[in-house]
Amino acid sequence: MILATLLSVLAFLAVVHAQTGIIVPLYSYPETNATWEPLEMVISTFSANVQFYVIVNPDSGPGVTDTNYQEAVTALHAYANVLLVAYVLTGYGRRPLYEVQQDIKMYAGWPAATGLAGIFFNETLAGLTHTYMAYTNVARNPVTFLMVYVDHRQEKEQNLKKGTSRIEDW
Repeated sequence: MILATLLSVLAFLAVVHAQTGIIVPLYSYPETNATWEPLEMVISTFSANVQFYVIVNPDSGPGVTDTNYQEAVTALHAYANVLLVAYVLTGYGRRPLYEVQQDIKMYAGWPAATGLAGIFFNETLAGLTHTYMAYTNVARNPVTFLMVYVDHRQEKEQNLKKGTSRIEDW
């Protein structure tokens, strides 16, 4: 009985553990090889035990990247427990689809060694389902990025300021 309970708990923990990960908004420039070392140390400490979703953001979107940036991103991609996600600004759904598409195309043009696996849409609002579906379709067509993340934090912050959201909802 005790063994069966212990095995059940371990199986549960394995499922919970498999679904956890850490999102890292990496909105900094790698001035030197040592700039992102603290992050790399944490990633290597957890090894394959924890998945890291690292959001790369050269300039509030793809911007212009240089050799330093590309090499630093490639170094992060070398870790088996890192998935790199590209930052795309949506302007709370006001950004035209063609501009979002341009950002996604720029990321898709990055060298394969950088290993970008997905898109992270920032500055989003609920209620704009059609807008975000259009953004998502651009990101996935033709199967450019399989993972798409949408940040609803701003909506929660706005509701909190209006008094219509509770801290517990976070």
